[in-house]
Amino acid sequence: MQPDVQIFTFQLPGLEETFALTLPEVLSVVDSPAVTPVPFVPPAVMGVCVWQQRLLCMLELAALVSPAAAPSPVWSGHAVVTQFMLGPNREVVAWPVKPGAVVRTLPAQAPTAPIPEHLNGALVHAALLHDGLDPVYLLRLDNLKTVLTGSAAIQVGTLR
Repeated sequence: MQPDVQIFTFQLPGLEETFALTLPEVLSVVDSPAVTPVPFVPPAVMGVCVWQQRLLCMLELAALVSPAAAPSPVWSGHAVVTQFMLGPNREVVAWPVKPGAVVRTLPAQAPTAPIPEHLNGALVHAALLHDGLDPVYLLRLDNLKTVLTGSAAIQVGTLR
């Protein structure tokens, strides 16, 4: 029998669905980081912020996950700081989340549902079902760079 799995669940401004990351991908949840706009970046890049003396790319992840996402009004709330591997490099980015993010425990073999067509299948890895709740959409961050840029030529972490 496989052990249960803990996931970090959250909602994105502009969307009603609940999304999830594996716990090793989550570095921190921060309150209202100051975001500085950056010119000439893809529309889903809100700007940059500072976290632990490191410059991070702040993403409008809802726009990448679903073209149907309502544009976020001026945002002042929580952000999740995440990490993922991009080839041999560890990339760190952040994005806004609605209040109420929590860690949930799911069985390792949680049943799945189809991923709705309005969600970007390149970023949504699976729709997990548990305890009769609405699906939780597990994200796969390794495709984030390609989805963000449409090209493998730009690195996400610091837009270098």
